[in-house]
Amino acid sequence: MPRDAERPSAGRLTAGHQPLRIDEGEFAGWESFRDAAFNNETGPFYHRVDESGVLCAFRPTSRNLNNAGSVHGGCLLTMADFSMYITARLHYGTAELVTVALTSQFLGGARAGQRVEARSEIVLGGRSLTFLRGIMTADGAPVLSYSGTFKRIAGAAETRDDGGAKR
Repeated sequence: MPRDAERPSAGRLTAGHQPLRIDEGEFAGWESFRDAAFNNETGPFYHRVDESGVLCAFRPTSRNLNNAGSVHGGCLLTMADFSMYITARLHYGTAELVTVALTSQFLGGARAGQRVEARSEIVLGGRSLTFLRGIMTADGAPVLSYSGTFKRIAGAAETRDDGGAKR
């Protein structure tokens, strides 16, 4: 696991905390926010960008389970929120976003040890509100459909440090 001093900076966003690149294990080459305490207690969650956009993932353990032996719905909703946040963050080039609304439909259950993945997409991105939707799977089987609205906080950085245009 990289130390804070090893945080990557080239092409990164100018506002907010920065992700750490993972160098070993199942999620080598992915990034994770080690300074996001709640997400790390729930996950930790990882993300990377591929040809289809942002992909988020984690592998739940027994601590993520409810009394029925499935991954707790709150854990899955936290990951859905994380996935939409990362998608909006990379689209707008700012970390200054808050969740306004999140809706979901549970489609199936996830178990400890399965690889849970989420992919979100922007449906409509305006000046201050962004509407997203996504699907979450466990070992490829759908477990959650979700949508949400995120708000950009006034005064947030509007450009990327790699020269990306204002949105």
